[in-house]
Amino acid sequence: MKKKTALLLMLCGLMFPVNAMAIDIKVNEALLELDTPPVLKDSRIYVPFRDIAQSIGAEVEWEPKTKTVTAVRSGLTVSFRIGDTSIKAGGKAVNAEAPVILENSRTLVPLRAFTEMFGATVDWDDKTKTASINIDRPESLATGSAYREVSLKVEDNGVTATSVYPSFTGNDAVTNTILTDAKKHLDAAVAELAASKEEGATAIYSSDYEVKYSDNRLISLLATHMMGFSGAAHPTSFFTCLNIDTVTGKVLSANELMGEGYDVKEKAVNAFTKIIDSEPDYGFFEDAKEELANIEDFTFFVNKEGKIEFVLDDTVIAPHAAGAVFAPTEDKVKYKG
Repeated sequence: MKKKTALLLMLCGLMFPVNAMAIDIKVNEALLELDTPPVLKDSRIYVPFRDIAQSIGAEVEWEPKTKTVTAVRSGLTVSFRIGDTSIKAGGKAVNAEAPVILENSRTLVPLRAFTEMFGATVDWDDKTKTASINIDRPESLATGSAYREVSLKVEDNGVTATSVYPSFTGNDAVTNTILTDAKKHLDAAVAELAASKEEGATAIYSSDYEVKYSDNRLISLLATHMMGFSGAAHPTSFFTCLNIDTVTGKVLSANELMGEGYDVKEKAVNAFTKIIDSEPDYGFFEDAKEELANIEDFTFFVNKEGKIEFVLDDTVIAPHAAGAVFAPTEDKVKYKG
C-alpha cells in the first residue's frame, strides 16, 4: 500500500511555489533548452514531453492511432494517452491526479512526476526560479558502437556538398546536435563556394564526422572538412571538433570538460612545441613556434584514452604535404556529467 501511495504522489507532480514567470530547467547542472517554455498550471510545472524525455536519455515513441506516447529508459517503459490520468509504468497502471496535457499542439508532462519515475531527484531554487534534475546516466549510452552513419547531401548552383555523420540509436539529443553542426558547415561551404567559383566550374565540399571517444558522459567527434574546385591542385581542408554531453546534447567547453582555469592556449602551445622539438624531420616551418603564439582558438577532441588531444590544419605550422598535426596531452578529462 505504501508503494502505491508513494508512486501516486510521485505521479501527481510537485506543486512548486512559483508565480507565472520565466523558469529555468537544469539536468545534471546543464541548462536545458526547450522548444516550448515551461508552463505553470495548477501550481505544477509542465514541460514538453519529448524534450524532457530525451534530456534524461529516454527513447521516445508516438502511436497516432491511440494517441499514446511512450518513454523507455534503462529497461523501464512509461506510457500514457493524452488527457488520461492513468499512466502505465513498468506494465502497471497507476491513476494520477495530474494528467498529461496537450497545449498549443505540444504534449506536456508534470516535470517532477515524470522524471522521478525514472529515478531522478528534483530540487527547486525559489531565488533563481530553477528546477534542477539529477539523474544517473543510462548505461546504454556508454557504448560507442550504437550509431549508424548517415549522409546529408546538397547540390546547388554548381556546388556538390556532402556530409557524413553518426546518428546515435535512441539518442536524438546527440544526433540533433551533430546534424545542426553538419548543416551549419555545409551551408557555409555552399555559400562560400558558390560566391567564389567561376562560371562553368564545379565546386565540391565534403565533411566526415568520426567518433573519437564515447562513454555514458560524453561523446567526442573529430570532423574533417574538404572543399575546392575541380582541377585545383589542392583542396582546402580543415578540422572541427564536437564534445557533447550524452544526455542533454549540449556542446561542452574546455572548462566543463577539464574544470575551471584550464588554459587551452597554454596547453596547446606546450603540446605542439613538444611535437616540434621531438620530430625535427617532420618538416615544420622555421617559424612554427612563433606561429603558435598567434593562434587564438585551438581545436581539440577527447582521444580513445580519455585525454585531450589538439589538432592543427595543414599549412599552419607545416607544409601541405606533411598534413595535419596532432598533439596529444596527458590531460585526462574530468567531466562527470
